[in-house]
Amino acid sequence: MPDAYEDLGTLQSLARAAVSQLELRKAALDLRDLSDDLQRTNEELATRNDEIRRFYQNLSHELKTPLTVAREYVSMVVDGLAGEIGEEQREFLTVGIESCDRIANDLDDLLDLKRIETGKLRLETSPTSVEQLIDMTAASMTPMAVAAGLSLRCTSESGLPTVTADDGRVMQVISNLVRNALKFTAEGGEIAVEAREAPKPPNFVEISVRDTGCGIAGRTWTRLRASLSVQA
Repeated sequence: MPDAYEDLGTLQSLARAAVSQLELRKAALDLRDLSDDLQRTNEELATRNDEIRRFYQNLSHELKTPLTVAREYVSMVVDGLAGEIGEEQREFLTVGIESCDRIANDLDDLLDLKRIETGKLRLETSPTSVEQLIDMTAASMTPMAVAAGLSLRCTSESGLPTVTADDGRVMQVISNLVRNALKFTAEGGEIAVEAREAPKPPNFVEISVRDTGCGIAGRTWTRLRASLSVQA
């Protein structure tokens, strides 16, 4: 009888071992299937991402080309190359030019968004004067603020250090923030662009855009910041 019990125990052990092997085999097959599914999904996402990227590129090309032509012809009329125009006509046409510029900027933003998502956005950094960026912001955005019945105040702390940055991209960020403030600030309000040396972290310059619009979470002032590393 003891031999029978031993044989039964051996059989049970073999059965458990067989079941374990089957479970391991099934788990390996499931893992392989899952890996294949993930690979197919990744390939599909890559294909869709490429299709979206090409769509935005084509959209930008198809829209910006006629938009540029329209802007140039309107500019020629404003400059008097097609004959004299009245001040009211000049004002209306100038609004048309500004609208063309806004559409072009929005298209560029769409392309930049796709470049960021695909890791293809390039930054061309060089020594940059923050004061000059603030002055350029005042020169380019003040007419839009005045047309909207708003006050645009641009100030820089004296003695700001030179920073290493992509000045075109920094101007793009500041301009986008100011345009956003223009949309959500009621007539008679104020937009402030300020640059100062940041207390934290050290060796940074802080550029802030504030407005007296509806704000976020019930605050009167909306404050959005962009920091640039100071050149060593």
